[in-house]
Amino acid sequence: MIRHVVMWKLKEGVKVESIFPAFKQYLEETAMQMPGVKIDQLSAYPLTTSNMDMILVSTFSDEKQLANYQNHPTHQQATALLKGNVETRSCMDYEINIR
Repeated sequence: MIRHVVMWKLKEGVKVESIFPAFKQYLEETAMQMPGVKIDQLSAYPLTTSNMDMILVSTFSDEKQLANYQNHPTHQQATALLKGNVETRSCMDYEINIR
């Protein structure tokens, strides 16, 4: 299993409310269309102690499924929403063992 964690910091002046609802919908639609993909957490309303604006934590059956997800047309629509609106993107993918 692969865990995929992505965090975004939006550019100054970009309101999360203007992006997040459609972004969330695209990602959830992508996961529903692909067996082996699970959105564990998707949030855009951090505490004031945070230095990022949005987070995605998802799980994939394997690396191939992660690659398929990233190239999926609906995922590409989600990515397009962020273009020009993101200051920083951080990502970590790693193997997990579910017992």
